[in-house]
Amino acid sequence: MIQRINTDRLKQLLKDWAEVHDVFVPDEQGRLVRFEEDGEINWNIVPVWGGLKEFIYPPRNTVAGSKEDSGKLTVVVGARDCDVRALVNVFDRIMLEKDPADTVYKNRREKIRIVTVDCSSPADTCFCTAVGGKPYCDKGFDLNLSFIGDKVLIETGTDGGQALLKGLNSKEPENDEIDRKDSIRDTSTRKVKANFDSDYKSGRFGDRISGNSEEKYWEKKSEDCMQCGGCNFCCPTCYCNVLNEQSSGREIVKVLQWDSCQFPGYARVAGGANPRKELWMRFRHRYYCKFSLMPGEFDIAGCTGCGRCIQVCPGKIDIRDTIKGLL
Repeated sequence: MIQRINTDRLKQLLKDWAEVHDVFVPDEQGRLVRFEEDGEINWNIVPVWGGLKEFIYPPRNTVAGSKEDSGKLTVVVGARDCDVRALVNVFDRIMLEKDPADTVYKNRREKIRIVTVDCSSPADTCFCTAVGGKPYCDKGFDLNLSFIGDKVLIETGTDGGQALLKGLNSKEPENDEIDRKDSIRDTSTRKVKANFDSDYKSGRFGDRISGNSEEKYWEKKSEDCMQCGGCNFCCPTCYCNVLNEQSSGREIVKVLQWDSCQFPGYARVAGGANPRKELWMRFRHRYYCKFSLMPGEFDIAGCTGCGRCIQVCPGKIDIRDTIKGLL
């Protein structure tokens, strides 16, 4: 079901949601922040930090012990297809389909509503089409927003999304408005393909990485890596973590926090042995995980082509350049 409203009505809809739910929208830099009535919303910039993963699988998460739960729904407005594909194809399968299911994740998942937005202005670093994605979402969302001028087409994906539109005074879109939406999507798709005109399956990225363990190649590509972990932390699909215990008085809590395979101690085991003690080994492993291990486990690339790792890297390492060197 697709409905049409104008952008002013969308702003009022966000205000209505914020009265009863925790609502997050893109700020001027595209980061998903708490909605404020007088705050600026930028629907065009693809977010680098503050993506959907942080709401379902936060950087630090209390998994046993003291926890706070407001009981409200969290409505995340402005997520992209690269976020949703990671959530549905990786996180949901790990946390919900494995036995036993992760109850903390399950509770968070049930209390979130995802409102995606078409990417009408893809960044130069976006390459989702090379890894099975698109600059718009066609599944996995509760609601999807497509902007055409001062109009917004709202597509419903779930009953939970439909419930958010209860009482909405809307109209059905005209045929020419549907055509404009499709035209904008086609233009965005062409732009993204021009950023990296390849395909991880036909290009056999995984096989090429698996078959190349030459120290010199990976040393050269990793020489600007600062081992900061930014590429892992902004990545929609990275889920590696470390579990710590924290105590305060008589209270003990277990805290799960993100970890990075680029950190020197990540793969270290008892006795101090480390199978990836050299930087180039860890650097290569990230690519091997994305394009060989994860496709083998989930039948999709572990990279969604969001390009965020390119934007955040202080060493200006471009994942596309590393892959091109193997093709």
